Amino acid sequence: MTDKTTISYMLRGCQAGRVQQVGLMAIIPLVTSPEFCSDDFVSPESGAKVNTTDYGKLGFSNTSEKTMIVPAHTAYIVKQAAQDHAMTEAGIVKGKGRRTWDNAACVQSGQGGMISSAEHDMSILPLPLRFAAHANRKGSNCSKIWGDIEKFNESMGLTRRGHLEDFLKGFSKQLDEFVAEFEIVENQVGAIILVNDKIVGVERTPNFQYWRDVWPHLVRECYGGFTLQVQKKLGSDKELKPLSTRIPLPDSIASLEDLEVQLQAVIAQEDQKVKDIVNAVVTEDMELKTEDSVTDLSVDTLENSVFVGQLIRRGEAVVYGSVILSETERDKMTWKRAQSFSM
Repeated sequence: MTDKTTISYMLRGCQAGRVQQVGLMAIIPLVTSPEFCSDDFVSPESGAKVNTTDYGKLGFSNTSEKTMIVPAHTAYIVKQAAQDHAMTEAGIVKGKGRRTWDNAACVQSGQGGMISSAEHDMSILPLPLRFAAHANRKGSNCSKIWGDIEKFNESMGLTRRGHLEDFLKGFSKQLDEFVAEFEIVENQVGAIILVNDKIVGVERTPNFQYWRDVWPHLVRECYGGFTLQVQKKLGSDKELKPLSTRIPLPDSIASLEDLEVQLQAVIAQEDQKVKDIVNAVVTEDMELKTEDSVTDLSVDTLENSVFVGQLIRRGEAVVYGSVILSETERDKMTWKRAQSFSM
């Protein structure tokens, strides 16, 4: 069954926090009250044992009594000699249950071996590869995003081969910096992510601990990886321009008290500009289609010409949502080099 909804639907119960901006990226935290959290959900970081039984078959054993939500496009880049894998969708595993997905993607074109069952460190695919995974979520062809990984690596100045770990190792230091630059705020369950004034992702999770589990991977590998790609496209010879959301302080400031007044006025104007950008897209109609169900939970796909993603719902209540900018829209983005700044 196909229905209509909007991104604003997945943000019910949330309020926007203070905008954080560093360089090309801006983060709008989504906060909520404890009564609107669903504390009966955990992430794979809460003791999940992960393994592969064949190429393209990624399994999760949930050691918790609570239901596990596997975030969309979760990846496992393991230290053992085994083929790294990534999910091509979001998933649900019952408490103390086990489930295997046979539509997973291999993310090392030249590596064999199975991942042994253990509590491996999770990752989340870089944004360009997330769209490729979403578009290829049907079917059991384990090599389905190798070509996309090759193109992504080449765009980053790396050897053109289908190994995701080449990017993660080659840019480890730069990716780590994204985690340090953006802070989790009190009562945060999600975020709206902008790169150069354009929304590139909206993330919503069921509770505060779940967000603390997944945010470092979202800001580091997923959106941090995309931001590095944008910076690479721009190059160092481009003219530096501030983001349109940045408003300069007036030249005439007479005292510290005057500075404080002017600063608060500028902050309010910048927040309003970001809100205008957000409001322009979160009310756009999206097609909603249920693709899976586990007990009283459904996994739904969201799509329109601008965004794609998935929701997990209990009845009409959204407990998890992840929506990303489509490949077509990313290709249409007009890039301008933004000066580094912190807010």
